[in-house]
Formats: sequence, C-alpha cells, structure tokens
Amino acid sequence: MKSNSGHFNFSKKGCTKKGGWCFCAALFISSGLCVGSSFAVAEAFTPQGETVLIQQGFYSSAQQNPLARAKAFVKRAQQEQKPEFYSYAKQAIKHQWQNQNVSLEFRLVRAAINQHYHEFAEALNDLDFILAQNPNQAQAHLMRFSVLLVMGDLEKARSQCQKMLLAVDSALVVNCLAQVDGVRGKAKQLEETLTSLTAELHHELIQEQLLISLFELSLIQGDSAKAQKYLNAVLRLSPNNRYVVEQYNQMLWLQGDYQTLLDSTQRAQTFEEKVYYLAAAKRLGVFSHREKRLKRALALEVQRNSDNHKYIALYYAYVERHEENALMYAKRNWALQKTVSDALVLLSVSKEVHADDEMDTIRHWVEANGIQDKRLQPFIAVAEETVLHQAATPNTTHVRNTL
Repeated sequence: MKSNSGHFNFSKKGCTKKGGWCFCAALFISSGLCVGSSFAVAEAFTPQGETVLIQQGFYSSAQQNPLARAKAFVKRAQQEQKPEFYSYAKQAIKHQWQNQNVSLEFRLVRAAINQHYHEFAEALNDLDFILAQNPNQAQAHLMRFSVLLVMGDLEKARSQCQKMLLAVDSALVVNCLAQVDGVRGKAKQLEETLTSLTAELHHELIQEQLLISLFELSLIQGDSAKAQKYLNAVLRLSPNNRYVVEQYNQMLWLQGDYQTLLDSTQRAQTFEEKVYYLAAAKRLGVFSHREKRLKRALALEVQRNSDNHKYIALYYAYVERHEENALMYAKRNWALQKTVSDALVLLSVSKEVHADDEMDTIRHWVEANGIQDKRLQPFIAVAEETVLHQAATPNTTHVRNTL
C-alpha cells in the first residue's frame, strides 16, 4: 500500500492516506494479511539492508532515531510483502525491545512486529496498555481485533469491533463485524451492506478494505465468479496484495481447477505460488524439466523457511507426498492461527493422509463457533460420516495422530 509520507499517524480516527503509513491492522483488517500466511524465517539485519532503504527513499540517512528506522522497515514489509524487513525493524529497536518504560508509539511498533511473528500474548500486552492510556487509539483497536480473529477467538474479536465505535470510521466498524459475522451465516446480508457502502465511499483505503471483505464473503458463499470480480477490484487498488491472491489460489486448489491454478502461479515468485504451481503440475501430469528444477530449489527453500507451516504442510502433502511431515506442519500451523483458511489446510491434509482425529478437531471448532462456510462443507461431511461409521462399528481402527 503506497503512502505519501513516512510520518507515523498516531491519531484518533486511524489511517488516512494523507496521514502517511499505518500499521497492518489499520490498513488490512483481513486476518491473512496481518499475521502473514506468508510467514517466513527472519533474515539477519545487515548494514546493506539499511543502505538500500536510504537509497530508495524509505527514510533519510539523517534520520538516526531507532524508532523511525523501525517504522520505515515495517512500512516496507507491509507495502511490498517482504517479511524479512520485520527482522530489520526488530533489530533497529533491539536495545529497548524488553523495556516497558517506552512511548505508546514504540509499543505500537513492537506490537506490529510481535503480531507478525505470532507472539500474540506480547502484542496484546502492548495493545492493552495503549488502549488503557488512549481508549480511542484506532490502530491499536484494529490490530487487537486482527490478533483475536487469527487466534480463533471470534467472540472477543467481535467485542473488539464494538469497542472501536468511537475510534474509527463507521464503515470500518461494519467491515470489522463482517469479518466475524460473515462466517456465521450472515454472508449474503453483509455482502449487500458492504456493496452499498463501497458505492458510497470515495476513501481509497477504506474502500479497499470493503472490497477485501466482499472477496472473502464470496469465498464463504462458494461464488467463484464474484470472488474473481472482487479479486480484480482489490488488485487494481493494491497490486501487491498477496492475501487475496493466496486465498484465491487456495479456492482454485480446493475446487480442483488445476489448470487455472497452474496458469495463475506460472511466474512462481513467492513460496506459496511455487507450492501451488508444483502441486497443480503434478495433478496435471506436466512435470517437465522446469518443474523438476523448481522442486529442487523449493526443497532447499523449505529448509531455510521452516516456520512457514501452512505452505510447507501443502508442500509435503501434494508435492513430496510425505504424509507424516504434511500432518505435522498442518497441525503446527493450526496451533498458531485459527482462521477458516487454516482450517482448510488441516482438513485437506488430514483427508489426504486419512487422519480422522484432526478432521474431527476442526468439526468441533466449526460447531462451537457456529461457522457456516461452503468451502468447509465437503470436509465436515466426511468428518461427520466418519464419526457415524465409528459409532456404528466401535471396533473399527482409524488413524490416530500421535505427532
């Protein structure tokens, strides 16, 4: 997301384009973007990395304040979807990282970094402190909502939406509620509401958020044509938005549209694209010299990028066909973050390796949270059928996961 200034907007009403850059939660309410489905191993900070930022205008060489440097690194990480810059940001403020006697602005930076690395308790600690001092701090509200949503605590996430009524634009509150209520049977109703809001608004940043939510609501309802429409609309406003692309690729994979998936990931630039490209190529039987070379390179990348649990699980399930590793990484990903997208990863891998217990875990989560999402239905039906079969034949042995 582009901004016109490097100035940190620490205002009551949250992000505005004029106000410069803001944190992930303020720009991207959608869960996948905020905590990183493209979570990667941190690269070590180097002076060369700082020099590149100076040369590219992300901050002035005269800007020696560590917090200013950290904000510049987070800005680039978010704008260009380059997670290694979160490591640079943390290094820039490492001497004060454990200090609790810091400014609210410092805490917001630290919370954004901790959020990226799934250190949710630490992020919430800083966000709670900020909101205790300033109950109308918009960015803290939005980031706190995002953390709770990805942790799978839908009730607390919805409550957070209501708490931000006086802090952010009302359209963002509606959009916030849509993140929770959309997966609880109100997708169609919310689609109509957000469509009307989008037509009325001319604020580009907020409009983008509404379009992302409309994209997600289309996925929830299983409407691939509308999902494609909103995907294109989001990318027109934000060409580097990896979240919507990743979600769309997941939809293609689940639908078995391997040719479209192969075409859409042809460039294979990100880790996620490489995994889906190779998986689709295998399913289509077009594993030529290029695919074999890419597979060797990806195997090395997996070793360096071992914290990207979500896509490593898919890599082992559909590229390497290593069932034990696939299930292990899918479970690790679910332990870290609990969104429908993460549930789909664990379900698809569990179905592939016949891990009935894990499918039943997701079935209970879906029932407990009242989730209604058409993408989940085929898997939940299999899980329910398995439960019924086991009840009818109690001596039947099924796969029990002991990883």
